[in-house]
Amino acid sequence: MKSKLALLLIGILVCSAVPVSAKAKKKPKKKPTRSKKMPTKVQQAQPKVVGGFFASETSSFSLCYLFDFSAPTKTFPTVTQEVLLDITRRSSQDRIHFISADSLIPKEPMFQNALPVLATAENKRTAEAFVKTLKPYETTDPVAAFYRAYEVLNNSKQPGRVVYYLTDGNSANPTKLLAEIKKLKAAQPEGKNIYVNVILYSKAPTPAALANCKKITTLTSGRFKHCKVDPAAKPSPLPAKPKCSFLGVGTNDDNVLYLIDRSGSMLDTFDEVKLEMILSISQMSSTQKLHTILFKGDKPQEPKLKTIPAELTDENKLVIAKFLNNVVPIGRTDPIPAIMRAYEIASAKETTGKTTTIYLLTDGLFPDNTTLVQTIKTLQAALPAGKTVKINTILYSNKPAEAVKVMEEIATLTGGEYKFVPQEDN
Repeated sequence: MKSKLALLLIGILVCSAVPVSAKAKKKPKKKPTRSKKMPTKVQQAQPKVVGGFFASETSSFSLCYLFDFSAPTKTFPTVTQEVLLDITRRSSQDRIHFISADSLIPKEPMFQNALPVLATAENKRTAEAFVKTLKPYETTDPVAAFYRAYEVLNNSKQPGRVVYYLTDGNSANPTKLLAEIKKLKAAQPEGKNIYVNVILYSKAPTPAALANCKKITTLTSGRFKHCKVDPAAKPSPLPAKPKCSFLGVGTNDDNVLYLIDRSGSMLDTFDEVKLEMILSISQMSSTQKLHTILFKGDKPQEPKLKTIPAELTDENKLVIAKFLNNVVPIGRTDPIPAIMRAYEIASAKETTGKTTTIYLLTDGLFPDNTTLVQTIKTLQAALPAGKTVKINTILYSNKPAEAVKVMEEIATLTGGEYKFVPQEDN
């Protein structure tokens, strides 16, 4: 296992254009105790629409985007662009899938995890690549696509399940489609409704197309939206991607420092975190510099690089890959020495560039939150003139309330971003 991981890490770093296609094998992990489930008769409410073409959820949902467009249609570039925008907005706690109804066998992206997948940075990249390949077809079969969508969403344990049915209203047999959706709804367990939100993209749809779309939403307690897209209008531009992104948290700063918990509690998840680090480093801008610091209860561990922070050369990437591969999580957690070391690097005269981002990742509680926060306040105040440091905090896998509080406080204090990333459960 260790040698295989080493080869994978080194391969990704040296050949940065090659995406990660597999995750490290996980060790069985004891599931945390959860509160009792709600009675099956209680259904989770639909998300509120807050703008754009799609809904924004206040809690985690499972979403399936179903494309049904027949050629010729001039609105399709707008549709795909809006979907790409929506993918970027998805929380890492959402689950997502995509289906194109362009044949008897619906097309789907090749995700590496159980469907629907968590909206992690890696899965979003796979989804974006799939959406960019889509095109309208002469004939479509949304019935087969709907059966597949229901099958996928029923795999999810989340109570909120939504199909976004994106269509131009030109389905070959709308009566059959409605009848089959009735069958799917009737077969659902009590209290496990799947909402179908229909978004009709057409400047001037026929009365029959409008009526059929509204019938689907009424049947499934979904929502209907008519987008009168002008074929001549330009699609909304996608937001510029950051120079560096780690687990979906981006930065354009000159220097990037990874501060990663390597204590014993990380034993079950550390291989996953290492792969995410390597993927992040492989896609960084060549104008940025980086360093890696691993912490537990004693002196932090660092790779032996010629300069710190290091330039993005193949040699430096290889040094970091070998360093990470030899680490085994053990001991207790204390981030303070690593935090002090990171600020020392950011403040040094030898460190070129004025802006530094620290990614602070852990899976649980720190021993002394008060001292940690006070230490960061002191270090922030002591930064040389013109130098700035922000800390992006990431809670991985576990979410104790006390840890959430301190990680949010650190991010707010330094102008960074807090994010919780659940562990992918295959």
